[in-house]
Amino acid sequence: MNLKRLNILYAIFLYSLTIQAADPVNYNRLTLKQAIEIGMLNNKEVQGSKIETEISKEREKEVFNHKLPDIGFSSSYKRLSNLYQYESGLLSEPTTYEPIKNVYEFNLDASVPLYTGGKLTAELQKSKVEAHLAELRSQHSQRILKLDIATQFLHIYHLQEQQKLILEKMKEDSLNIKQVDAMRRNGASTKNEVLRTKLQLSNHKMLLSTINNDMIIGEHQLQTMLCLNDLQALHIDTVSLNNYYKDSQADMQASAPQNDELLMARDAYEIQKIDRKIVHSNALPRISLFGSYSLMNPNYNFYPPQPYFYRIGVVGLNLQFTISELYKNTTKTNMSKLALNRKLVEIDQTNEKVNHALFAARQKLIEADERIHIAVEAIEQAKENYRTVKQKYIENLSLITELIDADNAYLEAQSALITTKIDKQLKYFQLQYILGNL
Repeated sequence: MNLKRLNILYAIFLYSLTIQAADPVNYNRLTLKQAIEIGMLNNKEVQGSKIETEISKEREKEVFNHKLPDIGFSSSYKRLSNLYQYESGLLSEPTTYEPIKNVYEFNLDASVPLYTGGKLTAELQKSKVEAHLAELRSQHSQRILKLDIATQFLHIYHLQEQQKLILEKMKEDSLNIKQVDAMRRNGASTKNEVLRTKLQLSNHKMLLSTINNDMIIGEHQLQTMLCLNDLQALHIDTVSLNNYYKDSQADMQASAPQNDELLMARDAYEIQKIDRKIVHSNALPRISLFGSYSLMNPNYNFYPPQPYFYRIGVVGLNLQFTISELYKNTTKTNMSKLALNRKLVEIDQTNEKVNHALFAARQKLIEADERIHIAVEAIEQAKENYRTVKQKYIENLSLITELIDADNAYLEAQSALITTKIDKQLKYFQLQYILGNL
């Protein structure tokens, strides 16, 4: 028995170690998955939408309670005065009767709705659809946050890649300055050419400063989205983006049945359809079963009253019908019908909007592939052009301005490839958002 307990304690200890070691958050290398998890946990809008979902579920339970019996208990004690009866008018001397002074009453009442014109059933159906709609809204806000986080990640990733590119160019600028300065000492170039190469390095330094500041701002923006403390340093790990990006042909052919906006529009239509049933039920009779059981003293059912406790029960049916609803409800019915038609139009509008967004996202993804192919060719062309111009400059067959222009063209081509590759990842995330997979 002791050995068994030791084995259990040892298993619990190992499990606790596993939990502690599982996927710790390193804010200096924050992955996209971790950022999304933190955002889902901390973001105030997401928290609010989850609370609204819970409220809707509780409201569904509250509506169901309307079908349960209403049960009440009441009791009273009364002390009666003498009864004065004016048999010959108010100005005459009254006859005095002494009743039983103490009156006790205990009542237990219950009523159950048997038929409400379908109103209770419709309200229960409506509460269920509203709970589902609240859940869809919560999912919608979460997916928006996921897309925003992924977009911000890609923005910082783009800045990091641009930073690497500029740093490499600055190293090359330094080598060019040394080479041109050596040529100047040999009389093969002028001091002005040395200054132009130094100016090129200064321009790249200025661009790097802008990129560094934009990275700081971008990381702070991500920090704000995740509701983290300003004192918490944050740097992203862009390697994790490759785990999310999957260039799947199935995504290019799939429809969008899980799009949140379309599902919410359909739920709104169902709610309006149920509201029309509720409006119609207002013109129908209501039937309820009621009953009561009383314990009272004295017994005033006899004369003279008897000074004894007695019990009596009552059970019956109650029919209620508001005649005025026959003409008042007509306008409400027409309004509900028009509102229902409007919801149908909104479904069609949303469907068209989603289909167009899906078509546009796919076209943009195809365009991104084409742009990457063009950008790769442009890099090869710019690289060869820069190599040729640089060789000519070394041989004094071209000017320093031509070399700088070729260098800038090569830099722009490399930057364009980085931008198009990251833009393709962004277009992929946008497509997944529309499909409802993000």
